Amino acid sequence: MILRIKLLFIIFLLVNNFCLAQNLSDSTYQFLQTIPINSSYLIADNLQNIYVATERGQVIKFDKNGNQQFEYNNNRLGAIGKIDVRNPLTILVYYPDLAVVVILDRTLSPIKELNLYDLDIMAPRAVALANDNNIWVYDEVTAVLKKMSQTGQTLFESRNLNQLTRKNLSPTFLLEKNNLIYLSDLENGLFVFDNFGQLKQEILIKGLERFQVVGPQVFFLKDGISYILETDILETNAITLPVMNDSLKSVYLSIGYIYLSMQNTVEVYRK
Repeated sequence: MILRIKLLFIIFLLVNNFCLAQNLSDSTYQFLQTIPINSSYLIADNLQNIYVATERGQVIKFDKNGNQQFEYNNNRLGAIGKIDVRNPLTILVYYPDLAVVVILDRTLSPIKELNLYDLDIMAPRAVALANDNNIWVYDEVTAVLKKMSQTGQTLFESRNLNQLTRKNLSPTFLLEKNNLIYLSDLENGLFVFDNFGQLKQEILIKGLERFQVVGPQVFFLKDGISYILETDILETNAITLPVMNDSLKSVYLSIGYIYLSMQNTVEVYRK
């Protein structure tokens, strides 16, 4: 029974990625709703739940109709640098000012809190949730990618990635998708590793603060313009968004939906 559920979930994710990849080239949008909130971070899960971080350290979860469901408040850890909802039952929130990772459940109730400094990670530059619900961390001091358990145990440690890539990496964003680890560096580009820390691909696109991976495509916003990168042929194309002006702060894509973080609102469109 458990194996069947896992197989159905994998099939769902594959279909989700395929449909989303197909929709990226479609520039037809239907406006659905506006959520009046000023977000510092915006993301959505595969069930179309919306997660918004505020400048006061809050995480607020809305359902697909824009109704607020749950809220997590923490004003002692500073600004939120990342929310990772690849698993909507295990949500990662990272507070870079104090190098603290908080794991929340689906109701945004805290499960675990880890201080990365206490785990001898002296310069955690990027954090991501692994596909097995463990935690990836890149330590800039040692130039090592580590997989940590939620109890703080080191499960895996890569080689020195500066030596491997022949670059001095200082990543801004880390993401695991399809058993590959994507790491972006403003000065050096986008790097793709396998789960053993072996370099698979180096893509010379610089200045990526954040990105999404959809099948063989990478979606990102740069200088106010949204792009799709075809990683297999290394071709980049601009795409049209429903709103393109100075008030647009960030964009997130989900199957059939697109979410825009504006100056004081979050706008939701159907593709």
